[in-house]
Amino acid sequence: MQNWENPTENPENEPRPEEKKDTLEADFTVKENTEAEPCEEKKEERPVYAFETLYKETQMKKARKKSGRISGGAVAAIVALCLVVSILSGVFAGALFTGQFAPDHSEHGTTLSAEDSVMTSGIPAESTADTAASSTEKAPLIVPTGDGSGKALSPEDIAEKCMDSVVIINVITVTTYTYGGQRFEQPSAGAGSGVIYSSDGYIITNYHVANPECTNITVTTNRGEEYEAKYVLGDADADVALLKIDAKGLKPAVVGSSATLQVANYVAAIGNPLSMGLSFTDGKISALSRKIAVDGSSMNLIQTTAPINAGNSGGGLFNVKGELVGIVNAKLVDSSVEGFGFAIPIDTVVETLNDLRNYGYVRGRARLGLTFNSVYLIDGNAGYSFFSDYTVAICVYSVTKGGNAEKAGIQTGDILYKINGKEVTSSNIATLLSAYSIGDTVDVTVLRQNQPSSSPYVYIQNCTEVTMKLTFEEFDPNAT
Repeated sequence: MQNWENPTENPENEPRPEEKKDTLEADFTVKENTEAEPCEEKKEERPVYAFETLYKETQMKKARKKSGRISGGAVAAIVALCLVVSILSGVFAGALFTGQFAPDHSEHGTTLSAEDSVMTSGIPAESTADTAASSTEKAPLIVPTGDGSGKALSPEDIAEKCMDSVVIINVITVTTYTYGGQRFEQPSAGAGSGVIYSSDGYIITNYHVANPECTNITVTTNRGEEYEAKYVLGDADADVALLKIDAKGLKPAVVGSSATLQVANYVAAIGNPLSMGLSFTDGKISALSRKIAVDGSSMNLIQTTAPINAGNSGGGLFNVKGELVGIVNAKLVDSSVEGFGFAIPIDTVVETLNDLRNYGYVRGRARLGLTFNSVYLIDGNAGYSFFSDYTVAICVYSVTKGGNAEKAGIQTGDILYKINGKEVTSSNIATLLSAYSIGDTVDVTVLRQNQPSSSPYVYIQNCTEVTMKLTFEEFDPNAT
């Protein structure tokens, strides 16, 4: 068996919940004047830039103090200590994580889902994609309402036409932990923006702004009216969500088409930057299909010079005729660059929301059809000790019935190793899959255990390498 090392995957270096930020890795190159070290083959290395989703989050310290709840940092410290214990004793690690330190998702009714889930060391991956509707209301079919006709408007006219179609969104999210048989909660508040789609209260925003994990969602219109909102449906990979408020007579945005945009077109961004209230900024389109990785999910976004900041997430990007052509969601954060804002093309938003409405998932994605845990691979011959070498690996937790993984022969307990020769990690799996389309066939290599494990989170590094053919076919990822 080949050695499988992944030194970048260190569970002890995981950021605490309140410190973890959404980041993007640029998929385009920027030339740097650096000398390459001598090597047999010269390779161009791409610089890694930090992006952030435009979501303003604050910790509700006063609420934690009044409630006497333990902080996220304390919980992280407990979990970190437990990770060390898991290396010392694989026999007890599963019980410690499962019964004592696992997050409690029962309030939200979440389930383990597709292969692009975020991994948490020692804890089953939670659903982040193809999120089914959580409301009993039937979502509307999203259709363009603008035809691109009409004259170009002045910035003043665009502001007058569009400001009332954008809203402020405030959310509260409570993370629940179980320790020693007791439940502890950590609330946090966040702020973003949204765009009114219909006069009766349907609102488009980003999934990272409002999703099923939010315990409270409040929408405030430009006229100062405040409403409680319900999450209807959304998708984490596309970063799109649909909300509903109980209102009448709202001013919906005119939904245009991003297909007609050209580089250097004028655009205006309207949103709630820094939670200061709705603001209007403008600029030009810098690129139409900039491929970047948003929190591990590959996206093709509109790049714009319009100034945008934290809180603009979910707000609208409007063309010169006042038509909605994008949903703002990210910016590049670097002291050496300016004017790198991004928005999801409105055509992508429309297609995503309609797929979720009609099918319950987004069609056309290359999916494996499985869920996974992170586990520790250790050398069983060396015995357990504080200094034991270990590797964090992806272990198949469940296989979707009728999915591509099941058809290929992947089994529960297999460790995902490679896809077409490229090693798989929790941070790159979604990006790897985004390179393939329906109909493509790949080689998937797994490590299959030769002996049963004494813990669901600590595996002996005694496996057989198995390679199988997998063809990406369309299937319902929500099937059980």
